[in-house]
Amino acid sequence: MSLIQNLKTKLSLSKTRVNYYCVMMEGLFNSLGADIIGMATIVPLFLREYGASMTVIGALPTIHSLIIAFTPLAAGSFIATAKKKKRISLTFNGYARTSMLFIPLMLMLGINNELIIPVFFIIITLFYVCQSITGIAWNFLLGACVQPQQRGKLLGNLFAMSGILSFISGNIVRVLRENEALLPNQRYSAIFALGGVLMAMSVLFFIPLKEEAPTEAKKEDRNLKTYIASLLKCFKNKLFRRMVFTQAFSQICMTVNTFVYVFADEHLGLATSWISYMIIIQAVGVIAGGLVTGRVSSRFGSKRTLMVAETVAIIIPLLQLTALIFKPPGMPSPIGPGFMLATTFLIGFNRSGLLAFQSHLLEVAGEDNSIYYIVARSTVLLPLSFMSIFVGMYFDNFPHFLQPVYIFQIVVAGMALLGASRLKLFIYPKEEQAQ
Repeated sequence: MSLIQNLKTKLSLSKTRVNYYCVMMEGLFNSLGADIIGMATIVPLFLREYGASMTVIGALPTIHSLIIAFTPLAAGSFIATAKKKKRISLTFNGYARTSMLFIPLMLMLGINNELIIPVFFIIITLFYVCQSITGIAWNFLLGACVQPQQRGKLLGNLFAMSGILSFISGNIVRVLRENEALLPNQRYSAIFALGGVLMAMSVLFFIPLKEEAPTEAKKEDRNLKTYIASLLKCFKNKLFRRMVFTQAFSQICMTVNTFVYVFADEHLGLATSWISYMIIIQAVGVIAGGLVTGRVSSRFGSKRTLMVAETVAIIIPLLQLTALIFKPPGMPSPIGPGFMLATTFLIGFNRSGLLAFQSHLLEVAGEDNSIYYIVARSTVLLPLSFMSIFVGMYFDNFPHFLQPVYIFQIVVAGMALLGASRLKLFIYPKEEQAQ
């Protein structure tokens, strides 16, 4: 009997390791491809290159947030009752991530410049719809296939490793952007093609993932009334309410970071080479953040990881505000390069730390109800989706009076830190962490 039990234990551990590395490699290739394309780095510069206003650039994260909120609300019941979450992930990720390859195809075909931005938004909207569906499935699979004590470490290692590769790819992007022999469409075609291929490859790593045999969903669980009741029940959980309060302020704070590269280029007068170095330094920040916050989460819990991340979030606008205050009129900021390199490093670091919201949600919700909690959170955060448009409009209309934006960001980051300090602390025994 002990021999059979021993064999079962070894098989269970083997499956756990397979799942751990499947999730890690899928996330690694996807985040690497996403970092190269850079929704917060390359994409704003790309849109600006083809004539987009700051308001249009601000609309991109708003569209993303709206889709993240509405799609799970519509598809959450389907995903929650689906037998195979892995199949959902493979199907929709396959469509979404390969669709990014249409962007370099569009650029190389030389379509009219006036059509580039509308076509880009159509492609990216379809991408966001598919990604928001698979995001729910991914969170479920993370909770169901990876041990709780390993999640923080996995996410930290994932971001550290992807950051190392992003550092290399950032140099490739820098060379492409600074190569005057290439036309703009050729530069961005190469960037989007490289990122799209890596994202498409990431889907393959979920094929060996061992998903638990699902149980048949009860008929009443498919009922819309029951589904809505399950969502409302989430808000009775005090720990969940505190987490949503914290993440709401954190999301508002991150909204302003969307414009950091355009701010450095147009408002501080940084040269193209400095903008490229900022992208590379942000990758270094992701590496450092992944190494530090992953271990903080594993040893000290997701709450303390979020406190570190929100403390960093206060420093980011302080640096930008200081660089703006000391900028001479009509001249590049003398302290701009150093301060903006520090800013993008901390943005990368902060991005890794905020992944702890995923771990904390699973701790608060439990594996069985995680999908309902994810959808409930997205629904509550929906109104904040419009913040980036408002910030973009402010940049367009008051380009010479940006100080209030960063003062506002400092205050909001302080509220997020206060919220993080009130979260429940979950810590796992050392013997569980070592498994």
